[in-house]
Amino acid sequence: MKDLDRISRAGGSQNDERSPCVLIVEDEPFIALDLEQTFAALKVSVHIVNRIGDALSCSLDSFDVAVLDIDVDGEEAWPVADWLKAEGKPYIISSGLCADHGRVAPHHGDAPRLAKPDAPRRGAELALQTLEARHNSGIA
Repeated sequence: MKDLDRISRAGGSQNDERSPCVLIVEDEPFIALDLEQTFAALKVSVHIVNRIGDALSCSLDSFDVAVLDIDVDGEEAWPVADWLKAEGKPYIISSGLCADHGRVAPHHGDAPRLAKPDAPRRGAELALQTLEARHNSGIA
């Protein structure tokens, strides 16, 4: 847990003192709740949306990294991933479909993946490691 605490403190955007915020795009309430509780234990705030349109309407400044379920209530989240990639915002692909690499759009092949049903802690580790790498590379 110490490593996750250290990473969560390093992850705030724009070099400020606030804790990082994770956008969770997930339609399964129990999975979203598990992720929310895991991040809360690390003092990381979350914003959960369960519709693709809601994710696309979020301000890029309102979160630091996104965790995207690819199949959100029957709608694919690739438009969200495309938007985040174009804007340089880090994101993680989270899906039971991740094992089937053919389902991942080729231009998103370099995105970190969280294969369901991985534990929420693994999702938090991956999100915070992604933020730490971005922070260490000097990207705001």
